[in-house]
Amino acid sequence: MRLLVLFLLVFQLSASERSMAEISPKNDNQEYEVNRDQLQTIYELGTSYLQVSLDSANVYANRLRCKSVFIGDTLYLGYANLLEAKVSYRKSEYNRTVNFIEEALKQLSDSLLVDRANCFNICGNAYIKMGNYKLALKSHLTCLKIRNQLGDEYFISKSLNNIGSVFFKLRDYNSAIDYYNKSLEIRIKQKDLTGIALLNNNIGNIYFEKGDRVNALIKYFNAFHTIDKEQNIYWKPLLLKNIGEVYQSKGEISKAIVFYQRALYEAREMDDQAAVATSWIHLGRAYLNEKRYNQSLGAIKKALSISKKYKIPELELEGDRCLSLFYEQRGDYQNSLRFQKEYSLLKDSLFRQNNRKEIAEMSAKYKLDKIEKENIYFKQKSKIQELEIEKQNTRNKYFSILSVLVLAVVIYTVRSTKQKKRHNVLLKEKNKTIYKQNKELGQLNATKDKFLSIVAHDLKNPFNAVLGFSDLLIDRYFDIEESTRMEYLEIIHKSAANGSVLLETLLTWSRSKMGIMTYNPIEFDLIDVASDELEILKDKALIKNIELEFKFNMSYCVKADIDMVRTVIRNLGNNAIKFTKEYGKVILSVSERSGLLYFSVRDNGIGIKFDDLSKLFKLDSNFTRPGTSNEKGTGLGLILCREFIEKNGGSIGVQSQEGVGSEFWFTLKINSSEILKKTSTRGAEVKSLSC
Repeated sequence: MRLLVLFLLVFQLSASERSMAEISPKNDNQEYEVNRDQLQTIYELGTSYLQVSLDSANVYANRLRCKSVFIGDTLYLGYANLLEAKVSYRKSEYNRTVNFIEEALKQLSDSLLVDRANCFNICGNAYIKMGNYKLALKSHLTCLKIRNQLGDEYFISKSLNNIGSVFFKLRDYNSAIDYYNKSLEIRIKQKDLTGIALLNNNIGNIYFEKGDRVNALIKYFNAFHTIDKEQNIYWKPLLLKNIGEVYQSKGEISKAIVFYQRALYEAREMDDQAAVATSWIHLGRAYLNEKRYNQSLGAIKKALSISKKYKIPELELEGDRCLSLFYEQRGDYQNSLRFQKEYSLLKDSLFRQNNRKEIAEMSAKYKLDKIEKENIYFKQKSKIQELEIEKQNTRNKYFSILSVLVLAVVIYTVRSTKQKKRHNVLLKEKNKTIYKQNKELGQLNATKDKFLSIVAHDLKNPFNAVLGFSDLLIDRYFDIEESTRMEYLEIIHKSAANGSVLLETLLTWSRSKMGIMTYNPIEFDLIDVASDELEILKDKALIKNIELEFKFNMSYCVKADIDMVRTVIRNLGNNAIKFTKEYGKVILSVSERSGLLYFSVRDNGIGIKFDDLSKLFKLDSNFTRPGTSNEKGTGLGLILCREFIEKNGGSIGVQSQEGVGSEFWFTLKINSSEILKKTSTRGAEVKSLSC
């Protein structure tokens, strides 16, 4: 503490001596800091006006530019360009937007990651509006890279959404939906309702483009109900337009017109000229469908006028195309051909635009303005120096007093904070340990309870039957008729067999839970394994006169633990036979879906109630029920199946309807890219066994 106070006093004395001499670079920096405070205030005011008045925001942007040039501040000149880019974008002046962003990126240093990411984001959106999707994708990918460095999930979600929009424009819907879903995960995690609504709108666009109008409308209305009463949602006109498009595609033109008109109203309220032009174009198309030709022509011409004024080539293209269709429908083929030619010429030149000349002129103008302002600055500098000496002395005194006070507060705060942090860290670690132990204990208790329940109930019943009927045979063997003795022996055999199956399942499950069962993946042909298991299942099916059928059209090579896969196929097959009535049918099938092997076991048995489906594959639900011939089970078979399939990198599921039947399925990765073709020794494409 004493050394620090001594250092501050020495610093004060040296500063006082320097203040008596000619103004030094230190004095210039202090004036510079004062001016920067003013510049920051102007920038913040201009930014706040973006949502209220674009003209006022533009005034503050110009004021910030003039003051930045006057004092030679490159940083705030960059902020001035960034602010003007935002204003231009909101006014649908996309060429100017790109020009201002390029200038801002030259002036904002690489260390200003947030501002540079913002620049690339605005530039990418402008390129989307201009129809230059290649540069749009490049800008948004650069923005995402910077935002990943910053680690802010909210802005990462925005970039993922924008990249998805570029792929949507490129008609790469698979890539688009991937980026939209990644963005949606973050918005759901953050409970951002407006963001979720935006992504619902974007995903609805993909459904619409794929022809799924029902799901598209569901997504659009989900988004609409979320933001209907919200103000300043810049994409609300777009959402209303999208809903109108769905109704128009369904032939409900009057409903479409209602939504187009509301989109036009919202766009005018926000002074979004691109959205205004878009609304007019769609109104023109809707009126054309209803043969309201005067209204249609007026709407299309208004859209085309705005598109040309604000240089929005994508909308200008659509306007030319709509006019061509309009004149074609009216029988004026000369005008129709003229606008079709304009459409083709504009489309060909859209990606060959070169704005270098305009950028060079703007750069030269900025340099001349800077030189002129610098001359004025140096003339006035000498007048300011005398006042600056007095200011310097006063600042040094206040600085010394404030430094001592701040130092005392900081030392006290740091000591208190360190002690609190130390206690908090220890407490958090203990809480984490307790939570983890409680969770593991809960799982162990559930496992123990399940095991004891099965042993006490399911495994006890078969042995009770064996003991009971064997006692009868021992005590009254000669008193019982031969047919009754055989009946008792069959009951004993059946009970022993059931007990053996239950015991085998319990042992397999317990080995899995204790980690004794090893995982040994090898390459094998799944059709061969399934065929072997089918032969085993045939005897059980024969008892109930159930028809077994095995469908496949080629062999599939997978890499997995063959014993685990056998166990899964056997369990699913046994369950299907168990819950299928006599003279029923069980179908096993193998196919390829989306690059994965898809194995299913389908039956026409008693099915499963909808409420019971969620209880399957779960240890804590303890869901079991007897088969159609009163067969017993442990409820562990499906749990084993899930664990084994997930161990091999696959997934398992069920579809069922009570009284109709069930289909259990699982997937595995196909090991080789080339699927083995069916050989002549394999047999028929559909293998059928009737019992």
